[in-house]
Amino acid sequence: AGPSAARQTELVVAHAVTMSGELVDLFDSRTEGVVAILKCLAEVMEIDSAWVFSQDGDLRLVDLPIADAAAPAEPYKQYASANWRAALEWLGQMGETLQFADLGSTTLDVGVVDKGEVRAFAGDDLGRLAQGELVYAGAIRTPVFYFLRELEIGGLVRPLIPEYFADIGDALIVTGDLLPEQVTQPALDGRARDREAALVRLARVMGCDRADHPDAWFETLATALRDALRAQVARSLSRQRLRCGLEAHVPVVAAGAGSGIVRDAAEARGWPVSALGDYLERACATPALGVSATECAPAATLALL
Repeated sequence: AGPSAARQTELVVAHAVTMSGELVDLFDSRTEGVVAILKCLAEVMEIDSAWVFSQDGDLRLVDLPIADAAAPAEPYKQYASANWRAALEWLGQMGETLQFADLGSTTLDVGVVDKGEVRAFAGDDLGRLAQGELVYAGAIRTPVFYFLRELEIGGLVRPLIPEYFADIGDALIVTGDLLPEQVTQPALDGRARDREAALVRLARVMGCDRADHPDAWFETLATALRDALRAQVARSLSRQRLRCGLEAHVPVVAAGAGSGIVRDAAEARGWPVSALGDYLERACATPALGVSATECAPAATLALL
């Protein structure tokens, strides 16, 4: 039942935000990038303040829009690429021990919750890269030459061209690990994101046209690239599990566009694995939430925080 007329409560709409993207070379510094993103938020949402998620897991109220200043008083850098922590903080509320892996379009974020406490060895990208908690390899945008330099096909070892001809998203479309509609980023050649166009781009990586050889050549390349990504994920998970002393029964919680790759990597090592969406469905009693929330883990979990 709703509140009586005498006990009407005012609905307060609050906006919370976490971000990545401030590192791009459009900006001269990460601070400039954070400020630009927050200014955009203020303009698009027509708001004068927002709760911004920081690298230490806190939500801080920031006044918007931000005045131009050479050296702003607010330490905006603390908000840079803090999105990795949102899901960990939310999962920590359950008091369990688990490993979280978010394989997005561009990066892999790996974290541990130990009896409800987030275990993080670093907070910013520089530190997290060194600690293995951030890996710049994703399920869509990473160029294929990150994963392989050569491959034996047709009885010869074929060097792969280290140019921006194809990305891992093309390979995963060909293998069926991703549906074309899941790959929202534009293709490197600006053409369609479908199997036919992906095969053309993979052929180009080998220095030929698709018509020059059977599709089996390029399907073999796609499978090898998928397997290389899966191996990268498995190495990253193993490194952190060893470091944190996680036993084999500790589950992996998978998220991101590449959550299926995380699942495969975990299952191959004998670790139990669940999708983040499964946890969110139980928490929110909303069955339809699962898939979409798994692919946008920081936004979904920040909303619950």
